[in-house]
Amino acid sequence: MTTPFRRAAVVSLVCTAALASQSLFAQATPVRANLPTDHEEASAGYPITELGKAVAIQGNTALVGAPAFLGTAPNGDFLAEPLVELYQGDFTGATWTRTGSLLSPDPTNQPSFGAPIALSGKCLVVGSRGTIQLFEKSQHQWNPSGVINLTPVDLGGAASQNMAFKAEVLAFASFGGPTTSNPSQTTPFVYLDRVSEACKPHPLQRLSALAADTGAYGTSLALGADLLVVGSPGNFNNDSPPGQAYVYRREHNHWTLEQLLQSPTGAVASLFGAGVGVSRGAILVGAANEDSNFDGEFVSAAGELYVFRKSHRVWSETQETRPADNTPPFNQFGAIIAADREHVAIGAPSATDVFASSFGPTVIFRWEGDQLVQDTVVNNVPAQSLDVSRNRIIIGANAEGRGPSFINGAVVLTYPKAVASTNAAIHDEDD
Repeated sequence: MTTPFRRAAVVSLVCTAALASQSLFAQATPVRANLPTDHEEASAGYPITELGKAVAIQGNTALVGAPAFLGTAPNGDFLAEPLVELYQGDFTGATWTRTGSLLSPDPTNQPSFGAPIALSGKCLVVGSRGTIQLFEKSQHQWNPSGVINLTPVDLGGAASQNMAFKAEVLAFASFGGPTTSNPSQTTPFVYLDRVSEACKPHPLQRLSALAADTGAYGTSLALGADLLVVGSPGNFNNDSPPGQAYVYRREHNHWTLEQLLQSPTGAVASLFGAGVGVSRGAILVGAANEDSNFDGEFVSAAGELYVFRKSHRVWSETQETRPADNTPPFNQFGAIIAADREHVAIGAPSATDVFASSFGPTVIFRWEGDQLVQDTVVNNVPAQSLDVSRNRIIIGANAEGRGPSFINGAVVLTYPKAVASTNAAIHDEDD
């Protein structure tokens, strides 16, 4: 069956203005491009499309989910048509063209289609409220190749964090569903599937939290070559535990718990595990509410990022960082993390005032040896989703605020390909 596509709109966009580096040691300046939003603006004249709630990027291909997109029925009524926008970029990253829109092949399971999404090779996975749909790219079209009948977790956080897809392994969080032994089960699980060359899913394993877990298991996921990291940050209660992150190791096609990472500071209600990532042999964990500086009206800073490395078979903290002093106010830094070999993107997506008139920035770090160094700050783009692929970073912005009204869309940053840090240690394991 051929995947249904909306009419393709060819729109060239570009942004020739580049972002200024925030680090004295920066080696390159990325090109910034705002992806065309003509289709989003045509959503039945209704601004809430959730465009940018999920994103994925690979090479010159970018995908942006719009799980609340509204079309217009023949009688003029609003018609829910959630979709994934498809974009193609040039080699410079300055110009992107919207080439079409991917719709759900199953209208009965289309609510929230487009969040989360993940891309690996020629295989694409798209979540919805009832299923995860797999697609295979063939002759420049995405064709349905399989489906997983489970309900992905929706904890109100960044949608792209509940799914991770690397090589042939797909991990996703779920409340359970029709394939579990208890149809009414609401305890989160993390499922692992092997995705074949034909982009078909094959169940491997189901993981669950330990009995003493403090809550929200599966809020964030990250895959390395043989690692799976699952964030379980707890909740916002003032006296709640700080949260934790589970580290699983793969042997053949079976994952076992290797270590439970705890907050190095033990700060209560810090949301340790809100965001997780794997890069250059390191595990990254965000504590989105740590060291919050809130005066009752404005947040000047909130959130911390921890870097863990393995030594003598134990994962230990090697770095703790947050945005530099000259960075604009930020809130929930570390709530969302996307990482590749060269760059790590960290979102601070929450409002920095009680009026929701301004939001935290997205901060890009690069590796200098085994240390993360702040590189670029992207202001006025509250990251609801992030993805990194080699020299390209995509930021999905999706927020409702008083000042800027509805923020919907996505931004792509493209670094010159020669940007690799010459003094960075090379880690093949767990990247």
